[in-house]
Amino acid sequence: MKSLEIVKVLCDLVSKNYNSEGGRVCNHITDNELGIVLFLQEIHYREYRVKVDEFWGLYPRLDESVLYDEFDKDVFKFLGKIEAGIVELKEESINNFINQYLEHPVQKWEIFKPVYNAVLVGDNPITVGGYTLYDVRNHKALLIEKFIFFEEYYRTETKFIEQVDTFISLELNNRSGTKAEALSLPKFQEFENILRFMIGMTNVYDVTVINYKPIGYMPTFVYSEENGFSNHSVNGKFSRFEIKEDFVCDSSCGYNRIWEIGLKDKKNDMENRIYSAIQWIGKGLNEQSLSNSFVQYMFALESLFNLQSKGSLVTPSIANQLSEFTAFVLGKNLADRLEINRIVKRMYDKRSAIAHGRSNSVTQEDVRDAYWILKDAIIRLLTDEELSVIGNIDGLKGWVENKKFS
Repeated sequence: MKSLEIVKVLCDLVSKNYNSEGGRVCNHITDNELGIVLFLQEIHYREYRVKVDEFWGLYPRLDESVLYDEFDKDVFKFLGKIEAGIVELKEESINNFINQYLEHPVQKWEIFKPVYNAVLVGDNPITVGGYTLYDVRNHKALLIEKFIFFEEYYRTETKFIEQVDTFISLELNNRSGTKAEALSLPKFQEFENILRFMIGMTNVYDVTVINYKPIGYMPTFVYSEENGFSNHSVNGKFSRFEIKEDFVCDSSCGYNRIWEIGLKDKKNDMENRIYSAIQWIGKGLNEQSLSNSFVQYMFALESLFNLQSKGSLVTPSIANQLSEFTAFVLGKNLADRLEINRIVKRMYDKRSAIAHGRSNSVTQEDVRDAYWILKDAIIRLLTDEELSVIGNIDGLKGWVENKKFS
């Protein structure tokens, strides 16, 4: 009965007639064929939003079946049908409305996206971590076989095909194609971050799926009373990175394990930490600002080694613990560990200054140091015979203690 009460309130908040005193129109539907006209005006908008949220919350399984925005639009149409007398305002009607989502069969959806600034090397598609990469030209027949729309795409989108060499796909099970598409976006972002982590710091390559930045020219004009000139810079990267299976699955760097971890529904503590750190590094590599990149790398370091709970302030004792863990994971001898400990503490002084607004001064050397220390630490955690089998941060703490006092 709760759902019926909510829908009754929603019906009271909308109107078939525009009220000049109700403020601007926030939503409107006109369907001449069905005879539906409905307005939602500003005076009722906030209460309407609260009630739609409440309606959505009554059915937790909706989140598995439909996007909230799609549900929101359908609710408004449903109210329009009630107001037009097409649908009766009763429990049965509401159940039928909800069941249209919940009774859809679960289907396997394959979502395709272009990969910008990348070219696939090899005769066959590459499958890693649940993703499949296709060469747009060499695998044309296979793509058309999977989805007939690609045939039209090849014929009409010739300019786009000239710009893109590679497609990526991901399979997801869901009742709704639009929901599957929405769920794929963060997964494609994860792929992008992983590949950025592997490629590393570069002024040449920028392989993207979600965060594509087209190449652009930025003109500048400079003048004084006696002189003047113009200049321009290029925004974006021209080169296409060659994606090779032996590179993205390189076991000597632990890259194969990264894809394996990404596939797991239940990761152990250290796997979660490593995967999270890689995502932060990928985001940092996408930043234009040195200070923004640097802060993302510091988040990655905290993800890896912080013993404290999420959201804890980084105190001197925590900074000491992070620098010590990093030093023992990476340092081969006392001199190495002392140097790494010094660098990480210096990095945290900078991080603290940025966080507290004392300074935004970060050099290219600071960013390079942070990136390489993090990348080397992750590779060591993934590939070292002793470290790669540690499942949680307490186990790593014990390993450091043993090294310290051995």
